[in-house]
Amino acid sequence: MSSAYHPQTDDQSERTIQSFEDLLRTCILDHLGAWDEVLPLIEFTYNNSFHASIGMAPYKAIYGRRCKTPLYLEEDWASAYEIALPPQLANLHPVFHVSQLRKYVFDPSHVLEAEDVQIQEDLTMEVPPVALEGSKVEERRGKIVILVKVIWDRRAGDSTLELEDDMRKSHLHLFPW
Repeated sequence: MSSAYHPQTDDQSERTIQSFEDLLRTCILDHLGAWDEVLPLIEFTYNNSFHASIGMAPYKAIYGRRCKTPLYLEEDWASAYEIALPPQLANLHPVFHVSQLRKYVFDPSHVLEAEDVQIQEDLTMEVPPVALEGSKVEERRGKIVILVKVIWDRRAGDSTLELEDDMRKSHLHLFPW
């Protein structure tokens, strides 16, 4: 049971008193005992800190917004950014805190030329192979076939195994042998 005359039995009052004591103790240690100079800062801190009992800061509960003073440090910009990563880094989470980022300094060598892509009527495009990288022999449906590893795009690491005969017909210039 609690009453107005016995706040020590009221958990909420005890928690408020404990918070003020902690703030005062911290300020007194940091400012060498000049608690009267930091009392307005303590009041500001308490009124703008999140309180679980009301789900927000007391100042926001009363006025509907955070208190803005010269001491107000809340940032007006985002503190995390989603970055478009290249396929080689697809295993990384693409969201980074601003402390992990640096301002980009323009470098002309970073500019990539746009490729001229020809879209066909059936909405497909032909991607020519870049190189061949070795071959291997396999048995398919009872026949012995020779497969070649075709590199389609070096940057993305795209490669497939294709029949050597088909590749010789369409891309003979890639065969050194």
